Amino acid sequence: GSPGPGVAPRASARPGRGPIPAGQPSPGDGEPGADDGEPGPDDAEPGADDGGTSPAAGGAASAWDAARGAEVALYAGTSAAVEYGDGPADKAIFHNATDFAADAEGNLYVADGGNHVIRLITPARVVSTLAGVYDRPFEVPEGKSVFEGDIVTFRDGPRASAIFGTPSRLTLDAAGNVWVVDGSRIRVVNRKSGNVTTALGGVGDVGGLAVGPTGAVYFTEVDQAVIKKIDLSDPRSPVASVFAGVPGEKAHQDGDAGVARFKYPTRLAFDAAGDLYVTDASRVRKIAIDGEAAEVTTLAGSGAGMPKFNTVVGKEPIPDNFDGADGLDAQLGGASAMAVAPDGVVYVVTGYNTWGCIDGDCFDSDHWQIRQVKPDGSVSTIVDCDDPDGTKRKSLVPIAMRATAEGLLFVLSADFAGTKLFVLRPKP
Repeated sequence: GSPGPGVAPRASARPGRGPIPAGQPSPGDGEPGADDGEPGPDDAEPGADDGGTSPAAGGAASAWDAARGAEVALYAGTSAAVEYGDGPADKAIFHNATDFAADAEGNLYVADGGNHVIRLITPARVVSTLAGVYDRPFEVPEGKSVFEGDIVTFRDGPRASAIFGTPSRLTLDAAGNVWVVDGSRIRVVNRKSGNVTTALGGVGDVGGLAVGPTGAVYFTEVDQAVIKKIDLSDPRSPVASVFAGVPGEKAHQDGDAGVARFKYPTRLAFDAAGDLYVTDASRVRKIAIDGEAAEVTTLAGSGAGMPKFNTVVGKEPIPDNFDGADGLDAQLGGASAMAVAPDGVVYVVTGYNTWGCIDGDCFDSDHWQIRQVKPDGSVSTIVDCDDPDGTKRKSLVPIAMRATAEGLLFVLSADFAGTKLFVLRPKP
């Protein structure tokens, strides 16, 4: 068996196979995106009898791992010519998955947008389709020609026949219901009934979704630069209102939630105390919630270092990201995916993708880091996601994260080699 989020890892050993010595990668050294045909940590489940090479087993890391500051192992997903497939996690196929969440039992729920479904990964690392239809039907309106037909992109109802367009953000409430952003709708997969319903329609560009300890649901509307809260006092008619920020006024201003300003609020995450964290352009903001009152402060990020996307290296300088003991001086350019650990430490992905051509020499390069923001605001880089040999073959492109009490990070990575879920244990 293997540990899911929140489950303590176990050490193990296999007779005749010891840990990989530091600096000596194995033939199958766990490279994201690599399909080398040889057994190795990339093929083993975290915590399995793998000779101590997986992060959960606590074994020695390969040279590839050491270059990034973390031990890394594949948890689910593979590279394949097809786009969809359930089954054992190391053979399951995801397509443009963008978010995931974990429940207390160690199950993972994945918004698999490219396949138009919600996937479930059990602690035994078996992947199934929880809700949605991969092969969506083509329908022609009555009295119309086939040329006026289209693929069905929306349908509520039993989860096995419900239809999603492109599920993007995803979270869970205390009852185990799955809340999903699907285009301009926020929908719910009810754990008890198995039905999919639409809780809210007409939402804007949603960058993040989270459920607070009181059961309230929050989401960001990026285009309006606000955080909204869904009033569930009448479950039959939920209503969303602005919780923090001023609609359409994009700026950086701390203060009471009603007067604070945001530039580009995207991801959301709650800590154990019930305070809400927001990635906002090149900053991490904190919203301390006390009943009906809420105060917005800046935890980390100077606002500098925001990368210029799709620029040509050599013609447009791309700022570096800097750490610092004073988090307000640190640079968190391109802050995106975020996770808050039970101890209050915030993990945030920073970086950028750049592409272009210089004198006929074209390139497409990713540069991402996982940064640690402690409760005192100090910032440090704990994982360098760039490939150590200068190729994209080994890069991690983290788009969603979750942190466990055991110090592990579950990271959803999407690049040219497919969408995969990795488990990382940062080095001390």
